[in-house]
Amino acid sequence: MDRIYTIHEHNDLKFINLTGRTITMKDGTEFPPENFELRSRVVLLFGNEPDNLSPEMYYRAKYAEIMHVPDPDDIQWISGLEQDTLVITKPRMCNTYTYPVCMFKTFTGTNGVRYCDPNLIVWKPQN
Repeated sequence: MDRIYTIHEHNDLKFINLTGRTITMKDGTEFPPENFELRSRVVLLFGNEPDNLSPEMYYRAKYAEIMHVPDPDDIQWISGLEQDTLVITKPRMCNTYTYPVCMFKTFTGTNGVRYCDPNLIVWKPQN
């Protein structure tokens, strides 16, 4: 799938904004979002019971663990990006994918405006 996107640069950091919102840095620099987002698929793993399941609840229901797995097309697209290019996205996608899919830590300034700190990058390690 061909995707049109912009690789933004800020303080020698390269990233693509897939948050669906404009990213604003502390210095006021703004980076618009792309017109697409990462996707995931929901998978249910039946027969997996929670570790803290009480004996009374064990026989009352069947349990299925829910997992969000990355979309194969998106994995292929990410693997073809320039090295050291981050994909900044929403928390759920950050938790579904692994590095370089991540997010910036956000703060609220004294004026009430939210901003991102590109020096604080949140990502999920591979399991």
